[in-house]
Amino acid sequence: MNDIAPKISIIIPVYNVEKYIARCLDSLFNQNISENLYEIIVVNDGTPDSSMKIVSEYDRNHSNFIIINQKNRGVSAARNRGIEISKGEYLLFVDPDDYIVEDSLDTIISQSRICKVEILIFNSLTQFFNSKEKSFIFGFPQNLRDKTHSGIELSKEGYMRGPVWGIAFERQFIIKNNLRFFEGIINSEDSIFMSMCFIYSSQIKYFNLDYYIVCPRFEGATLSWDFNRVKNMLKNLAVIGYYVENSSLTNDQKGIIQKNIYTAISLMMKKLLSIHRLDKYFEIKQGIKKSGLYPITNYQGDQFKRKIHLLNISFDLFCFPFLIRQIYYDIKNLWHFVKTGQK
Repeated sequence: MNDIAPKISIIIPVYNVEKYIARCLDSLFNQNISENLYEIIVVNDGTPDSSMKIVSEYDRNHSNFIIINQKNRGVSAARNRGIEISKGEYLLFVDPDDYIVEDSLDTIISQSRICKVEILIFNSLTQFFNSKEKSFIFGFPQNLRDKTHSGIELSKEGYMRGPVWGIAFERQFIIKNNLRFFEGIINSEDSIFMSMCFIYSSQIKYFNLDYYIVCPRFEGATLSWDFNRVKNMLKNLAVIGYYVENSSLTNDQKGIIQKNIYTAISLMMKKLLSIHRLDKYFEIKQGIKKSGLYPITNYQGDQFKRKIHLLNISFDLFCFPFLIRQIYYDIKNLWHFVKTGQK
């Protein structure tokens, strides 16, 4: 690396992505800026495949590469390691099976200089498998686009997001508030991190730039679920509970955490039913109740107010629409199989 401090640090955790990592890295170099302006921190999370052989080829040909090797500890630990050694003014988190838009980094750097905010949000799009079509996800509300907002203000307006990709985080903001990804959590670690960012940030702004392309894959963490993954999400509630008990937070800040509790409970029950484990329904239900976070209290805002009210009145009634929806999907898939002979 050159002695010039980079403007942005791009942190990439690597584990079992040999099929995708080249596309990701190619996109990071398909930019119209000097390599002195950004550093790429690749954290090898003990990957057993050939991903790092591919990464090494890029390392030999580019001056802005940093490779960190560690035993397999999960994506949260890998990202935290990247934060620790980063030098950029802003941090970008990129998943190795995704990629970024051509020449987008130049605009991100220029906007970070102009806006000088703690969090800059850009456009994210999804592109499934081999399809060329892309569609917008996590759109920013039109009526909030022209001003800088605090995380609490955005939450009260109904805007909250889980993923950390598609965003530039001011490094000093992350360091000052000691914001880190929780290690040991394998689902929704992004969501908890983003909640903490929204709790502490007073300067969040949106800029209309197509920047990040999400590429879901069936074997990826986003799309593959089993009962152990559902059950492990009870750990998320334990982590969230730590912050609920933090008396130094205001009611508005705790309101953001309560929204995260609702999201975690809702996701657990949807996924449990989607993998057809109705036999484990009461086990998960009891685990949620034992967490001490149900019923949900101190919620601020209107976005989930009625749903949370229903959840608090009757857990079973809240989950019933999830069951009906899953039965509908199962019948639809069965009918498709009968007609075509294909799943």
